[in-house]
Amino acid sequence: MKSHILCSVLGILLLSQAAHAKPYFQDAKLEEQKDVLATTAFPIDIDRVVVLGDSLSDSEGRFLQRTKGFVPTPQYNWGGRFSNGPLWIEYLTHALNLPTLNYSMSGARIELKNSLGSLPNVSWLDTWKVPSGFEQLDEFVTQESNFRPSDVLFINLGPNDYLFDASAGKVEAYVLSLTRLIEKSISLGATKIVTFKLPSGLKYMTFSAKDERGLPVDQKAFELMIEKHNILFAASIADLQKRYPDVRLHLYSTDDNMDTVRSRPSDFGIENLTAPCYTGFAVAGTDILADLGIKNVVCQNPRGHVFWDTAHPTTFMHCLSAVEVLSQMQSEGLVDNFGARAAEERCKTID
Repeated sequence: MKSHILCSVLGILLLSQAAHAKPYFQDAKLEEQKDVLATTAFPIDIDRVVVLGDSLSDSEGRFLQRTKGFVPTPQYNWGGRFSNGPLWIEYLTHALNLPTLNYSMSGARIELKNSLGSLPNVSWLDTWKVPSGFEQLDEFVTQESNFRPSDVLFINLGPNDYLFDASAGKVEAYVLSLTRLIEKSISLGATKIVTFKLPSGLKYMTFSAKDERGLPVDQKAFELMIEKHNILFAASIADLQKRYPDVRLHLYSTDDNMDTVRSRPSDFGIENLTAPCYTGFAVAGTDILADLGIKNVVCQNPRGHVFWDTAHPTTFMHCLSAVEVLSQMQSEGLVDNFGARAAEERCKTID
């Protein structure tokens, strides 16, 4: 029933081309926030950042463009981010003062196109299907042909595969897909590649993972899948490093900042560790949705929340993730002169 209502709503929205409401954050504030970590680190032998990813990295509103301005709803933020401000990759690239080629798109899976999960086989939604990580890489090749030796490639994919199909037996397939994506990138000249473990935030968010039938997955089983994925992926990265000794492969985690915030929330100005700040719907056209009893509500203090919506962190948490990634990059010789503690204090100035 919900799918039928949702399809009807989306159809009305596409036909009506409803005008966007005023963005939750104005451009000037967004640009100011991006510079919170500006020039706090120096890249070593890197002059460009390339990104393949999903909504955690879609800082350019590519999914917003794909859906003709309807997803996400304007309450999310200016530019179509699934957060209330800049994402980790923006904080990071501003810290390094580097240009970025970002092919990330919200909803992206590693190898499969994502047809919005809950709305399969709806013909007029075909153009909304999200390109996979492999297709993002193909787009890069079309534009750039090959990687430069001075590029650093960030591959931040995997959560959507588990959120949309956490069926038993899929872990090995997802790890293999990520491994193949890395190998393809290497064949195209990538020599510095940063990848990520699945974040612990997946365990704490209120969005429920589904299996291939669209049914909720047992939370404990889901957590075990995340753990198994990270173990197998770490082993795969180690094997790739042996086979490609001239390539610098880095597997990072952003769990420390989540664990620290959860253990000392008051030190970071956090009042709510689990509930989302934004409780509403991701599609524009709020008047129509209101008639259906769907309310788009933004909490009074976004800064006090870990989660912006049911699946995505607030911009403050994104800033802390950028600090953690930069710290790991420094420990492995990719950047220099980065002070993590000072950078963390800068993140705390975000309101």
